[in-house]
Amino acid sequence: MARHIGIQGSVIGWDDPWHAAGCATMMRTGEGRHFPSQDKAPSAGTFLAWIRSLGADFYMHHAMPEDDEIARMIDDMAREGMRFVLANEYGNINGHVTPGTNRYDIREPLLARAADTGLFLGALYDETVHLQLHPDMYSRKWARSPDRPAHQWADPTGRTLDELEDAIAAAVAARRAQTNCVIYGEQVFPTLYHPLARGGMTPCPKLLKEEFQPLQLASAMGAAQQYGLGLGVCVDLWGMDVGAWFTRIWGFPGHSPAEYASALKLAWHTGAKLLFTENADALGRFDGERFCDSEFGLIHRSFAAEWAPAHPLPYDSRDVLADIVLIRSDDGIVTDRGNFGGRGPCGSAELATTREMASTFQAFHLLSHGTLPSNGSTWFLPQSTFPSGSFERTPESLAALPLARGAVSPYPHQHGLFYPLNALLVHDEKTELRGLDPKLIVLAGSRMTPACLAAVRRHLDRGAHCLAGRWLLPGDFPASDRLLAVDRFDCDAARAFVRPFIGRPDEWTIRFRQGSLTITPLDRLGESLGFRWQGA
Repeated sequence: MARHIGIQGSVIGWDDPWHAAGCATMMRTGEGRHFPSQDKAPSAGTFLAWIRSLGADFYMHHAMPEDDEIARMIDDMAREGMRFVLANEYGNINGHVTPGTNRYDIREPLLARAADTGLFLGALYDETVHLQLHPDMYSRKWARSPDRPAHQWADPTGRTLDELEDAIAAAVAARRAQTNCVIYGEQVFPTLYHPLARGGMTPCPKLLKEEFQPLQLASAMGAAQQYGLGLGVCVDLWGMDVGAWFTRIWGFPGHSPAEYASALKLAWHTGAKLLFTENADALGRFDGERFCDSEFGLIHRSFAAEWAPAHPLPYDSRDVLADIVLIRSDDGIVTDRGNFGGRGPCGSAELATTREMASTFQAFHLLSHGTLPSNGSTWFLPQSTFPSGSFERTPESLAALPLARGAVSPYPHQHGLFYPLNALLVHDEKTELRGLDPKLIVLAGSRMTPACLAAVRRHLDRGAHCLAGRWLLPGDFPASDRLLAVDRFDCDAARAFVRPFIGRPDEWTIRFRQGSLTITPLDRLGESLGFRWQGA
């Protein structure tokens, strides 16, 4: 399988070469305000030559909703011989959405024109789950929020959770048929991967930003494996930490150069078809004549030119296997209280978040030696700290940006890459565990299907062990000395049951048909990672 390394365009560094007028009027970040460009504007050729020199073989283009300019950009890609992906963030942010939804859909004739170049790698839906769970996230900022904000894929009103997930999958399948191309779902939260994948959307998890990396990859790679899809990876330099490095704005870049270097290597080791960095303006400055690499640009240049060619992989993402499978209903929540703004499962204002749904977070906590949070799957939790938030966005502070060197934060770094998980994949309640032979199965969440429970019984008969939430097992489910049913996953019996299977607390493993990748922390926080491959 071909592997592609890409770079996304600038958001506040310089004007987009194909949308200069839009850069003067449209918001290019999700912060709800317009930031003027900080550098002079490069030409399209100058910009593409620079990202090529950094090692990019494709360009991730967030298209502003101007069809003529998108068409010109496509023609330029054909002329330059540059692969590309078309993404939809700017349309989402600025409210240019398909009626009845809160998503911007790039028009089908433009996608067909892109496909005709032979260089088009697909379309990307930016943070698509965020906009399903939190439908008014951008419409509040448009200052024209409707009484009932539209959702990304399906309106939860009047629907049960099963009906809602089915509607999400059906809407994705319909859009997939309309586009006639690969569509990637870029995600900041590790939920709804499975309904989207059931509809044909290829998972594209974010690394860095505010993610717990093992949880993200176990969920995304599990959904891809269950539904027979490939994988993309976004290495997102926006984040929570502040340090003495080049700073476009507080929180961007929000990760150290060392953490970025390890995140690129981690993305490579997933075997994903494509990986890209968000955004280009963290990688350098443009002085009106030439680009000058930042610390981050030098890291990308070295990664693409030296490290990646020296580390060819004997596998790709479709070869992933599991020693542990966490089967959980994909209830569409990110904390044990549901979603932001009081919303419930899948962005519903009607469905309640239950203790059973929140059991998934307890299961992740259990399987990670108690290191992943037991109350959510995102960093936006009561116990979390965001150093970048301590720097106010005032006219005076913004006028000082970009900084040649960043500021000293009053907080130590919060975000790291490492948490221990042992060859874990996440499947949803519809799984029949095809292609897997796990040693341990864990059942969590609110629901299981009869087909899934039948598959679990078959694997128990073959020697697997199973830890299950008691509420998920029917009364006639056969007893076994390899089955433990519990009311909560944070009990001594559950900890003792899983201990033989969860590996070492200083190792994170991902298993493939060809062997096993072991990831270890090289510092206290796990900002830098070590990688060790052992063939089967």
